[in-house]
Amino acid sequence: GRAVAGSVGASSSGGGRRFGQRFPTTPWASEMCKVLRDHLRTAFAEGGGASRSLRFGTDCAGAEAPVFALREIVASLREALGLDLRPDHVFACDIMPASRKFIMQNCPPEALFADLLARSAISHCMLTERPRLFPGNLDIYIAGFPCKDFSMLNKFRPCLDGPHASIFHGVVRHITTHEPRAFILENVQGLAVGKHGCEAPITKVMDILRAIPNYEVRGWKVNTEDFFLPQHRARIYIVGVHTKKAKLRLPLFAWRPILESLKHEPSNLSHDYFLDNEEPEIVAEYERLCFKQDCRAVGARVGTGGQNWRQHHTNLRTKLGLGQRHRSHLTGWADFLGERMKDGLDIVFSRIARASGRPAEETQAITEIGRGVLYTSIMYNISPCVTPTGCLWVSSSNRWLMGKEMLALQGFPVDSLDFRGLSNSEVRTLAGNAMSVPVIGAFLYLVL
Repeated sequence: GRAVAGSVGASSSGGGRRFGQRFPTTPWASEMCKVLRDHLRTAFAEGGGASRSLRFGTDCAGAEAPVFALREIVASLREALGLDLRPDHVFACDIMPASRKFIMQNCPPEALFADLLARSAISHCMLTERPRLFPGNLDIYIAGFPCKDFSMLNKFRPCLDGPHASIFHGVVRHITTHEPRAFILENVQGLAVGKHGCEAPITKVMDILRAIPNYEVRGWKVNTEDFFLPQHRARIYIVGVHTKKAKLRLPLFAWRPILESLKHEPSNLSHDYFLDNEEPEIVAEYERLCFKQDCRAVGARVGTGGQNWRQHHTNLRTKLGLGQRHRSHLTGWADFLGERMKDGLDIVFSRIARASGRPAEETQAITEIGRGVLYTSIMYNISPCVTPTGCLWVSSSNRWLMGKEMLALQGFPVDSLDFRGLSNSEVRTLAGNAMSVPVIGAFLYLVL
């Protein structure tokens, strides 16, 4: 395995829909390949020729963004440089049944495990339903350890003292025990934000990772909207390279300019990823909501916040000079929102109308309304961050985003995926927890 970084000069090229596709494609892999052309040729030559195998494994696998990124990288390397990269997905592991189902239907690895913390030298494989030796000798190990304990949306933010910290330590144990040639870890930007005046948790995280023998480790803050996709999603990526197993052609501290050169403005607007209201999934969901006549369909999912919200909303209306409620403009799926979220949406619509000079439904506004009015995020043409429990409201469509649309905003090839047996709620969770495909793709290119 070799850790490589590229040169500068990405060209501009837009994405679009191919015939028969409902969601746009982006040329991220081919554009990054152009930027890294010389370095990739050198890396493959030093690796023994124009053909290379790549053994990789994924923990906290989710929707397996690294697999889909590598598929596009393989195609770009072959087409642009005549290089043959042969990824070998040695194992995947995720505790969530929906994730394992998605993986088995769309990107089955050689072995699939259920629990990182329960794994040992011999572990139960979910594909064969029998014990097997746990595979090792990885070129790249990839894990997006749970973000809840570090997220700014978590008012307690227990960080490494939280209930999910054991997963991070399980990731560290895997790296220490199996010594992959390189690893890539991902988490939310809250990892780099201090709590109550104390140092940011990333300091301790990096200390732990750098204490693993023989690894050079470094982290970067990146945003999905800087890598071809119209979604505001700030994340921390951490790369470690085993200096005795891999040739580090450029030191990690020198990767920042190379990473910057891979950036590219979104190839499409966020609304290009949204389905028309007449599409089967949208019609089916609307009919389901009508049939249930359950106002808790969304409201209960994000919480009602008791009754204190009423005073908060009244105070906010007064502060912003928005006047009283005007529910007449709330149509479409707003009828299925809980009372708190519906009132919050009314405030959002009033703010948008005042700022734009026209009704909110005539704008390209996309709003995160699931966290309460004090944390509302209103954006235009760029989507707010896709999260598992959020509610992204599309003003022009008068509805919230469906799981497939959220997954498309993450760069997944939704038109070609198998969603049988997966509910919209499960797909939403997969999308919200996923890495953005072009972003993990950028780091995979650098590590190659």
